[in-house]
Amino acid sequence: PEAVQDLAVLEEDVQLARESRDLAHGIYEGAKESKEEALERSAKAKQVHETNCLNLANLERDAMAELLHKESAEQAELLAVNACENAEALSKQVDVLEKKCEEAKALAAEKSAALVIANRFKEKKIRVGRVSPSLARYTLIHSTNVRN
Repeated sequence: PEAVQDLAVLEEDVQLARESRDLAHGIYEGAKESKEEALERSAKAKQVHETNCLNLANLERDAMAELLHKESAEQAELLAVNACENAEALSKQVDVLEKKCEEAKALAAEKSAALVIANRFKEKKIRVGRVSPSLARYTLIHSTNVRN
């Protein structure tokens, strides 16, 4: 029973690790979308820059916008990389916890089998019972007479 309780704790840990991994994966997907949006904004900024190239003031403004966009794209990329690394780490934790869970299940099965064997032995021992001393003496005398 104690091993089964330990197994439940390990299974709960595995479930929590899986949920954390799924959450990190969701964050990663969100960061990827942010990066795509940032890349789209970057493309639009580049188009504005090309159309306003004749005007120096517009050129400076567009260059600043492009620089800021590039920084936000780099930040989005860093967030995506971090989310990916977190997902990989959580995946490894899930693998470790799943291995522990399998080991606990194997131990529980082994203990359960040992308990079945012990119960069978106990039942057989009860059935055999004790031999009375007089029957034991009679059997000894009879077996000695038969041998001679």
